[in-house]
Formats: sequence, C-alpha cells, structure tokens
Amino acid sequence: MGGLTLWAVVGVVGLGVVVSQTGGQTGGQTGGQQPGKAPTAPAAQPAGQPAKGPAGGQPGGKQPGGDGMVPPPPLDPSRAPAPNPLPAVPAGELRMTVNVPVVEEPLAQALLRRSTSEETPEMAVTPRSVTAAGASLASLVEAATGLPASAISIESTRAAGERFTARFSTRTGDPRRMLWVALEETLEVRLISEKVKQQVVVLKAKRGETPALAASPAGQRFAKRSSDKVLSGRAMPMSQMTAMLGERLGVSVIDETGLTGLRDWAVNLPADADRDAVLVAVAEQLRLEVQPGTREQVRVRVVDRAAK
Repeated sequence: MGGLTLWAVVGVVGLGVVVSQTGGQTGGQTGGQQPGKAPTAPAAQPAGQPAKGPAGGQPGGKQPGGDGMVPPPPLDPSRAPAPNPLPAVPAGELRMTVNVPVVEEPLAQALLRRSTSEETPEMAVTPRSVTAAGASLASLVEAATGLPASAISIESTRAAGERFTARFSTRTGDPRRMLWVALEETLEVRLISEKVKQQVVVLKAKRGETPALAASPAGQRFAKRSSDKVLSGRAMPMSQMTAMLGERLGVSVIDETGLTGLRDWAVNLPADADRDAVLVAVAEQLRLEVQPGTREQVRVRVVDRAAK
C-alpha cells in the first residue's frame, strides 16, 4: 500500500494505448483541438499488420480479448505530456497501471491515489465520470457498483482508514467499470457480487396523492442534511435519497415511486426516533406508501485478493 498511485491517460488510435504519469492529454486531435506539447500518437496501422511500439518495431500492445480489455504498453517516463488541470503524479509514486476497458474515443482519463490532507472531500457520479476526493474504500465501491452502503460489506483490511482521490472520465465508455477494475488491480482486492435475501423498505406513490418531493428548479445546487432531527436533500436524484434513508434505517430502500429527475425534500424526525418512527415520518411527510419486506438483493463483498 506504500506510495499507492494510479494515473492513466488512455488514447485509442486503432488499438494503441498510451499511459502517462502526469495525466496530460496524449494522442491526436481531440474535439478539434491540438494537444500542444503532447507527444505524437502512433499512426493507425494498415489492416492485418500489428501496431508498432515506441521503439524497435515491436508490437504496441495485445489485441483486445474476449473481456474487451487492452493492456497498456510499458510506461516511458521521458515522454512528458501537456499540462492537465488535474494534479500531477510524482514519478516515483507510480506503482501500477490498470487495464481500463477499451473505449472508442480519443481520450479517457483514470486516476486513483491516496488523498492529501489539503483536498476537500467530494463525491460525484455521472454517466460519463466519477470524481472523488477524501473518499473511503466503501464510498468508492458504492460509486463503482451503484449499490447503497447497506448492500456493501468491506472484509478487506488493506485500505482500512485510507482516503482516496479518484478521477475517471470517458465520453463513450463506463467510468464505473473503469473504477471497479482500478480498485481490484491497484488495491489487490476482489469485489464479489452475490444475491442474498435481506430486509428492504419499498417506497411507492400513494394512489390519488402527489408525493412531497418537488422537482428541483433549474439551477438549484445540490445539498443534503442528515442529523438526529432532520433528513433533507436539494437537487437530489431519487437514488441518492433512498441511499440516505437506507443508511439511517440500516436496510436497503427501494424506490418504486416512478419519480425521475432531481428532487427537493425534507423529513423532520421526532426525538430519539427508532426505525419505525422514521418510517412513519417518511410516509406522512413525504406522502409515500412505505412497505417493509424481504427481497433477494445483490450484495458486494470486498475481500483481499489472496482470500479464498
């Protein structure tokens, strides 16, 4: 775990892949812009001929296998890419590259390293990017799997107490899959997915009533609050709202309201509220039907790679 840092910039030209320590842009034109001081990407090879490496005419990487993965070529520290707004990675800290999934685009970014004390904690997941700072292993697994904290079990001790910074972006690929692979290869853990029966709470819209989860106005900034007295959110997707409730209740919360987009909501809690009291407050104040029950759910266990 000493000196853990992962930083990869993946440029797909034919099937050539370039990995850089500082995360600058690499490859040919991207979105019509010249990369500045970036090294020239290898030209696409004629059909039937292997891609050439940086020297000696050697092949520049294996062809993708059935798993859709292309291993990167050896890192060349002498090739300094153009500046990038993300923080640079000191050359001596790079310990491992990662086989990120192939993406049909000129540029994809992947960064995973320990956070510094100066970084402000953050977590944001979109269909095209995962951005995190000061994040625990459990938080990164949530981002990689899309599962709530109640569906994740951390059994590995390799990253206990560690905080991480992650930057994964892609225009056409899956940043969550990239993060999943990076976690497994860099931290030497396995993410094991399994189905188990567990307690859940299902949220449904009441017939003839409009739920008290108003659509957020345009430009509303995201905010959340979780305390002994109130649970609330602004500009929050339903998936994150159910995750907040699930964390408070200690069970998975399933959204079957049919509501989409970003929502504003708030639930005031009675003093010393137990699970039943929280459920009653949610049902009454959000005008929702709350149904406790048992369902078969997907869970993810995070174990050390050497564990059997």
